Amino acid sequence: MKSREEHLSWAKQRALICVDVGRFADAVAGLRGDLAGNALSKGVMTSDQARRGYKAAANAALGRGSQALTEWVESFK
Repeated sequence: MKSREEHLSWAKQRALICVDVGRFADAVAGLRGDLAGNALSKGVMTSDQARRGYKAAANAALGRGSQALTEWVESFK
């Protein structure tokens, strides 16, 4: 079984891969699902944080850059 930190790192890496290939909404949805699906990280992401992530994903999809989305993914601790 992974520790909380290992699971969080794994989930963030998966999300960052989605960002890198332009699947911005999938990055948010995947991270949200990965965190909610593990007892050690359940509740880490609030619905307000998810909204910020989807906003950053929408901006990235509109060509406004993905840096804000990357920073959002990396902000989880």
